[in-house]
Amino acid sequence: MDTIFRLALQALLLEGKREPPITDATSPHSRFGAGGDGSIEVRNWQVTDEFPRNRVLLNAVRSAWLDQAIGMAIWNLRASNLLSEVEFYNPNAARFSDDHTTIRAPWGARLLSGGDTSVVGRAFDLIKRDPQTLRAAVAVFDSLDVAVASRDIPCLLSMHFVLRDHKLYLTCFLRSLNPYWVWVYDHFFLTLLLEFGASYLQVDVGAITYISSCLVASPSDIPLMQQALAESEMPALEMPAFAKGAQWSDLEELSTLEKVLRSNLEATDPESLSELAWQKAVEAKSLWCSELLQALAYTYLARRTKKVPLLPFRCPTWAQAFAERAAMSTR
Repeated sequence: MDTIFRLALQALLLEGKREPPITDATSPHSRFGAGGDGSIEVRNWQVTDEFPRNRVLLNAVRSAWLDQAIGMAIWNLRASNLLSEVEFYNPNAARFSDDHTTIRAPWGARLLSGGDTSVVGRAFDLIKRDPQTLRAAVAVFDSLDVAVASRDIPCLLSMHFVLRDHKLYLTCFLRSLNPYWVWVYDHFFLTLLLEFGASYLQVDVGAITYISSCLVASPSDIPLMQQALAESEMPALEMPAFAKGAQWSDLEELSTLEKVLRSNLEATDPESLSELAWQKAVEAKSLWCSELLQALAYTYLARRTKKVPLLPFRCPTWAQAFAERAAMSTR
């Protein structure tokens, strides 16, 4: 996603307008009541990514963690709202919890609860029945989100899936989009969901488009954005394609095996990942599930131990560079 990441940062730096601070104490833009320094905004911004399998950000200045991207994506695909499950991969998630136990409005929980009977499941089946339909739209933001006092109000308003030219396309409508900190992980999840849908419908994966009412960043992030843009753009890393014919049971298997892995990764000795847990991950029925779980374990352990782990099975080729980066990081 490096190309669209750079386009967003360039838009903010070249076109962004300085706005006064938000005062709502439940908003991250007010630092949850601690006082913000305003924002930089670009109104009605949009971008299209024609290559959604290039979902991993390589920019070394931003230095996104692959294990966090995979862990948070699986949490969303599970349709969970439990803080403990996502906090394992993203400790900052606790800041967005109202009750220290749950996250109020995760996108996955609103989109995928019920699996094949979820709103997304019904949208996919609508496309299966009528490939030319323009009605496969799903809402995330609803009337209960208006003026509610909560630390978690969905930025994603709605999504629209369209099948054309044997490809499944996705357009995402957002009220706000923070490209430097948040988008890295959201894009990973949304492109996985798009590719799952394409595989389920046995078509190719098409482009993903974002239309945001406000592209936003904090003024304090300007130096970081400038540094990120100063770095030469690296060649894109394309993740392997899903095989055609994915099923909702694949997501259930992915969720179950991630829980087994996480229970082992939580061990006092981070290198004590049991061979049984690892074997289960490797032997997942779906290759894409297996590769996600292997990459998750390798990069998580590399980040914790500061060395590339010695495990019974190889790290997927596309994830090796991230394991090496995590091992060398001082973060």
